Formats: sequence, structure tokens, C-alpha cells
Amino acid sequence: MKPKSDLPCLITPDIMSFHAQERETNILTIYNHHEFAIQYKIKSTSPKMFHVGSSSGTIRPQASLEITIDLQKNASDLVPQGSTSRDKFMVEVSADGSTTQKIIKVTVEFPLQSPPLPDFLKPENLLKVVATVRKLMPIILGALLVYFITFSPSDVLSTAKLWGVFILGLAVMFATIKRQP
Repeated sequence: MKPKSDLPCLITPDIMSFHAQERETNILTIYNHHEFAIQYKIKSTSPKMFHVGSSSGTIRPQASLEITIDLQKNASDLVPQGSTSRDKFMVEVSADGSTTQKIIKVTVEFPLQSPPLPDFLKPENLLKVVATVRKLMPIILGALLVYFITFSPSDVLSTAKLWGVFILGLAVMFATIKRQP
């Protein structure tokens, strides 16, 4: 015997969450505990952002159906970085004129993506860079001395300021870097 008005049906989960940096898949499960087949249809507020494995179909009596919902590859192009998208899925289940609708809330986090560090600034390579600069320091100082000797006093004065700032920067870098044991 089919109900005339409301069609009770168990649909899980109530809330879905995605993280844009990870290619996640969520599973939506519809349980048909009735003695008759039911039809379902899934709609989204952001169809360009999500791929629904099977957006409509029929579920046999006393059966359940798991539907995969994936975040599209280009989803991060649709929402600004550092924001959270709040979307919804509407699951509509029907049989012989009786219909049930359930709203499933979906959040997608789009974290800020900083550009990758150059290799020489990565922590594991920083000590190698410092060691290389320390080895080159006599060459740098020798080149600076030759430069001071070969150019006129006005050129030397303006260049000395630049080199002074450079050497001061190196000194600060050496003083602040912790040595590994």
C-alpha cells in the first residue's frame, strides 16, 4: 500500500563538506524501506561546481543507493581564494504522486594559496645557501676592494653605500640564522 501524501525516506548525510585543495568525494545514500520502487532526483545550487554520479533514477523496493558527489576540477576557478562556498543539494524522492524533498547543506573551503617558495628559500636548503654565501664572502670583499681602488671617489661613495647595505644585510642574515647541532 502506497502512502498518499508524504513519502518518508532516509537520506544521509544532512551536511557535506569539501576542501578545494583535496579531490574529495562524498557519498549520498538514499534508503528505500518501502515495498515499492521510488524515483529520485538530485538538484544543486551550483551544478558547475559539483559532479553528481547519478542525478536521477529509480531505487528498487527494500534497497539503498549510494551516489558519489565530486568537487569539479575547476571549482576553485568559480569561487575566490580564501572564501567558503555554501551550497545546497535538493534530493527529491517520489512514488505515485507522493513526494518528499530534503535539503542537504554543502560547504566548500577554498583556502588561500601562496606561491611556492624558490628552492633556495626552503628551510631544508637555507643552511646550504648560508654556507655558500660564507664561502663566497672573501671573493665578494675582494671584488669590492678592487672596485674601490679602480673608480673615482664620487663613484666609490655611491657604490660604497650600496655595498654597505648589502654587507649589512648579509651580517644580519648570519646573525639571525640558527645553527643546527
